[in-house]
Amino acid sequence: MERGRRVPAAGVAAVRLVAASGGGRRGAVPAGCDVHGRHGAVVAGHLAAGHGRTGRGERSGARRRRAHHADAAARPGAVGATGGRRNHASRSARLLFRDFRGPDAAVVQEFTPGRAPSGVDLQNFTGNFESVPPYEGHPQGRVLYGTAPRRAPDPAFVRMVEAQGVQPALTIDTSWLLVGHVDETVHVVRAGNERGWTLAVADPRLAVDLLRRAQRAGEGGQRLFAGTSTERKPTVDALLADQGFLAGNEQAARHIDDQIGVLLRETGLSRGGLVRVPVLYATISADRGGPEGAIAYSPGVANGLSLTGRDYAAPDPHGPKVRGRDLFRVESEEALAAGGVRVQWVENVAWSHLAGGEVHCATNALRDTSGGTPWWRTAPSR
Repeated sequence: MERGRRVPAAGVAAVRLVAASGGGRRGAVPAGCDVHGRHGAVVAGHLAAGHGRTGRGERSGARRRRAHHADAAARPGAVGATGGRRNHASRSARLLFRDFRGPDAAVVQEFTPGRAPSGVDLQNFTGNFESVPPYEGHPQGRVLYGTAPRRAPDPAFVRMVEAQGVQPALTIDTSWLLVGHVDETVHVVRAGNERGWTLAVADPRLAVDLLRRAQRAGEGGQRLFAGTSTERKPTVDALLADQGFLAGNEQAARHIDDQIGVLLRETGLSRGGLVRVPVLYATISADRGGPEGAIAYSPGVANGLSLTGRDYAAPDPHGPKVRGRDLFRVESEEALAAGGVRVQWVENVAWSHLAGGEVHCATNALRDTSGGTPWWRTAPSR
């Protein structure tokens, strides 16, 4: 990719639905997968960049090819009620089948029949199935998802993804996160490098350093999240005096270091070219006595939505202020501006952050994917 060339929606990617068993023709529907839509069209649902992601499906008679991305995807075990099958759809699935499905738009769900819903199923939401844009050796980019031996997505869902043959999967460990999605820590953004893109990554160490900067500037008594609906509004001094909190953020930083190591090795990106944005983490349990995991304590700047290649909608971090300026905002804006990206701050504390998500988790995007060679006419990558 030439220097300065625009990256469509900060990383276009898509999937071809083929039978995971290996015997089906390209475009066939995997077993256990419901398909609805005009002319039997299949939505090759967005498994694409978290970041301006796009999915492409071939839809008969469509003047423009558009795709739908829904991070609030249904859990495994949820299917649409068709052909006499019982409707086990979750609320988010019902919304998609009811409101999105229509002319030239279909909805697909893949799951392991009989698999009991559990916290593990959070890893099947498409906030955990993203992509990186094309680069040398991978003309359609690669699917990116989080997994680990002790906590992995539904195997049928993974088989469906791997059966596409267009975007070989790239995986990182997200099991240390309570929710466990890749969009909690990384996001593809525009860059001025040769390939035209890089990764924005959450950086807890940077966030703690900014707290210390505020304290040195005499702002230690200032409260984070001031003006929001959250009950917790700790002071800078209180957070820096909490050794357990600091240790938890260092641990989160080490997990992110491991993720970055994999991503750099697999993509060839340079460490110095990454865009680091401040995010504080906390370790909690969703249920009393249940397993613990890390969540974004401050709204996760990396968990936003690319509106265009140059405009990024990020959750307002409500960080510490020095001379009236939010240090988390300033650091993020400057880092992203280096690659030509403008930040549009979104207030999402009440409607998403307090529920464990951010802007990216709680938004859907329609993308115009017309133009260029349709991905489904390209040869598989394997």
